[in-house]
Amino acid sequence: CIRDSVWFVAAAALLIASLSSDSNGYSPGLLRELYFCGVVLLSPVTVILFGWDKWRAKREGSRIPENTLHTLALMGGWPGSVLGQTLFRHKTVKPGFRFILGLIIAFHVIVVAVVLIQDLRAE
Repeated sequence: CIRDSVWFVAAAALLIASLSSDSNGYSPGLLRELYFCGVVLLSPVTVILFGWDKWRAKREGSRIPENTLHTLALMGGWPGSVLGQTLFRHKTVKPGFRFILGLIIAFHVIVVAVVLIQDLRAE
């Protein structure tokens, strides 16, 4: 839980930094590209780990900790989490897991919306 909180604070700090403007107006700079890379690179990894965890659950093997799946979602793999839950029907019944994942997804949707709104205002 503490590790998830640290990642959340780090993501919030990146959001605040990306919304800072220079003398010419809004300029997200490198942070937008880093965010995009995080989503592109971590989403496939997250989908694979959801599938792996589901496969291990059926065979009563060692599992991937929920905190790891949440951390990957928070770091940018949130689309992969949604896809992994849907494809593998995994972690769809556990209310605690779904609640935290829902908060992470809402956070990212807000981040993307704020950036898009700033882009529209800058044009």
